Amino acid sequence: MNNKPDFCKNCEAKLNGNFCHLCGEQKLNKNTRSLAFISEAFVSEITSLDSKIFMTLKNFFFMPGKQVHDFHLGRRKKYFSLISLFFIFNLIYFLSSPMTDFNLSLVEQLHQPYQALIQPEVEKIAKFKSPEFKTVQLKYDAMSDTIAKSVIIISVPLFALLLPLINFQKNYYLQDHIMFALNIYAFILIWPILCKYFFNFIFWIIPSSSMLREQYLTILLIGVMSFIWCSQKNAYSCSKLEATIKLIPLMALLFISHMMYRFLQFWLTWWQIN
Repeated sequence: MNNKPDFCKNCEAKLNGNFCHLCGEQKLNKNTRSLAFISEAFVSEITSLDSKIFMTLKNFFFMPGKQVHDFHLGRRKKYFSLISLFFIFNLIYFLSSPMTDFNLSLVEQLHQPYQALIQPEVEKIAKFKSPEFKTVQLKYDAMSDTIAKSVIIISVPLFALLLPLINFQKNYYLQDHIMFALNIYAFILIWPILCKYFFNFIFWIIPSSSMLREQYLTILLIGVMSFIWCSQKNAYSCSKLEATIKLIPLMALLFISHMMYRFLQFWLTWWQIN
């Protein structure tokens, strides 16, 4: 009889069963190496992933902030991760978004609140509306789109670091605020696209409703404000009144963090073309 102890092939901890108590790695044997076992595990993984995605999307759109609150409480296994959802929506945004909110052109950058901080740098190379400026503009705009795809995630920690100014309960940690920020920015990325296809569908059904296009930005803003209000109420377990009182400060913090992101994006792009 072989009494030699088994060790985990991944972390080398002593095994007391079929799974490592430290890293969760499974002990392999003839059964676990069989094609039937691998097929069963594959089906189980796909089914579990489908269930997680469905649960995540359902709560994301119909109970905003609930996943953030569950994350805070330690209920995490049943969800598809918010960071993964954020990157999926990020990809969709840059493929089909009708807006350039996260990848501003050089002209748009020069009309931001921080204009005075970047205009002198631009004018070192070219005056606005000069022939040289056009060349710089084309280089910047091409690079801006590429840079934005990579650095849009910066928006999340910028917003998260400001959230304790409003949600300063002692039992909430930075990771909770980061999850809240991921939740908000994931919606900001996907909402314009959903609105675009909704409007296109309405125009296709009712061609005379094209005047609704003028309300596009209004509907975008109402959607974002409603989502933030619900997320605040559910994520931080506050009353409707408290969520309403905190809505305007939250919108202000979101605006500040977004301006910080745009400012950083300008410099990251500018340094690449100079």
